[in-house]
Amino acid sequence: MTICWLLSGCQIAQQKTPLPEGQLYRGLLVPEQGYYRFTPCYSQTSYIVDDRSGQLDRINGTRIARQPTLYAELSAIIPPEGDKLVLERLELAGGPAALCNQHLEQLRYRAAAGDGRWLIDIDRQRLRLHLTRQGRVLQFPAEARAMGQAELRWQGEIVAGQTYRLALRLIDGGCFDPSGAYFRYRAELQLNGERSSGCARAGRLLSRSLVGRYRLVLDDRPVEAFLHANGELSLVSAATEGYWGRWQTLGENKLLLTLQQSNGQRLLIFSADRNRRWQLRGESRGELSWLGPLSSEYYPPP
Repeated sequence: MTICWLLSGCQIAQQKTPLPEGQLYRGLLVPEQGYYRFTPCYSQTSYIVDDRSGQLDRINGTRIARQPTLYAELSAIIPPEGDKLVLERLELAGGPAALCNQHLEQLRYRAAAGDGRWLIDIDRQRLRLHLTRQGRVLQFPAEARAMGQAELRWQGEIVAGQTYRLALRLIDGGCFDPSGAYFRYRAELQLNGERSSGCARAGRLLSRSLVGRYRLVLDDRPVEAFLHANGELSLVSAATEGYWGRWQTLGENKLLLTLQQSNGQRLLIFSADRNRRWQLRGESRGELSWLGPLSSEYYPPP
């Protein structure tokens, strides 16, 4: 699991927005008798997992499913008035709670060989191949080609002391790494004719999972904050009709709020503590706590 918020005093439009589909949720899966319970990162609220898709069948019976607590990334819907999480797709399952603080915010994808020989980081501009045993990093152009809905491909050639020809495939079909962790994507690498395989995951975890409703304690005053998928932000408190603005990620583990007020701007920076809470740093004390998904009843910005 990393934000700039711009708020102005404009009037908020009186319209309603449907629930988001397929939002990423990150948190902890706890197996119970016959079902799983899920607690999102930075939250104290848990949900029973409604696995209509059968996605959890992929890990049922595996050694990771026998762990008492399991970090997971889920594409899901949480109805605003319910206590269940409707699972659409299992993105990742495996690892400790500390993974809530690993965001890969600057990456589109990360892939790793099953035997540890290589690690690949892909961002918007380049593909970086880490040859771990050789201690080398090779950079290739990062233009992806979609092959239907279930496969992405990259290929390139560079000269770095010698010629390197690379072809990488990410296949949407499930993958288990040597630790037993489950990943949504299988990675197949061909480097100078030599083939190897591994698992892969999508990046930008923080910005993809921040959409939702939050309780913001600021100057000892409670405010409800709504982060929308399009980057817009709404704030509502008992003393105001509402404000709107924008939010964005700031680095790997920080949220930057820019409050637009009648007397000027106010900048707030939050970072996550060990208890998976967002704490205000700098000018004053405060806290931002995740309350749940967006409700269809809130008033979004125009």
